[in-house]
Amino acid sequence: MNKTDWRAEGEITFKIDLDNTSKDRAVNIQAIYFYSTKLWTLYQDEKECPFSQPDDEFAKGGWEKRHFLHPPLLWLQKGGWAQLKFKAKRTMANSFLGEELKNSYDVRGRGLLRVVTPEGNFDYEIPINVTVDYVPF
Repeated sequence: MNKTDWRAEGEITFKIDLDNTSKDRAVNIQAIYFYSTKLWTLYQDEKECPFSQPDDEFAKGGWEKRHFLHPPLLWLQKGGWAQLKFKAKRTMANSFLGEELKNSYDVRGRGLLRVVTPEGNFDYEIPINVTVDYVPF
């Protein structure tokens, strides 16, 4: 967590393993999306990920942003593995708004990862239950 006299910004690092458990073929990954609430901004390799509003199906489920993530590779061979890495950041508190700046925040919720392939979309809900701490050094 980054903290100044005026605001606290939380950061969560995600490392998601992608496994092709198919017994007979490689899988073409056409796109990867992560759905979140509007408060979060995603980054890959220190670059902000583009985002848009989700379609109606996801908006009804409480999702407010659809972030585009770059796949770690385009083809995942049968039995293959790759790791998807990204960071999610948001302002936890802002003293200009009268909010108390703490040294620790509990973050609970969920995210949704969608992997798009020619065979269809594969959705994985990701429960989030972490503590974001400020460590001054």
